[in-house]
Amino acid sequence: MRRSQHPAYAAGCGQLFLARRSAYEAVGGHAVIRASLHDGITLPRAFRAAGFWTDLCDMTEIATCRMYRSAGEVWRGLAKNATEGWHPLA
Repeated sequence: MRRSQHPAYAAGCGQLFLARRSAYEAVGGHAVIRASLHDGITLPRAFRAAGFWTDLCDMTEIATCRMYRSAGEVWRGLAKNATEGWHPLA
């Protein structure tokens, strides 16, 4: 993902995004992905499609998140992410 700026290599974590405000506004912010169920893929793809680089980093020292409370919630979350994550780029 660090060798190409192509949107297909974009990934992120919806629980924590760090972006320059000017870049976020230039891509249209979350409005550009309003139809998406998975901002962890679609927002970084929007950044890359607009010519910005994206990256991943470990931020566990400053943030935590509990996304799911049961096995059923985990399954539904993974199924949602897998469905949208496998869509080809338009």
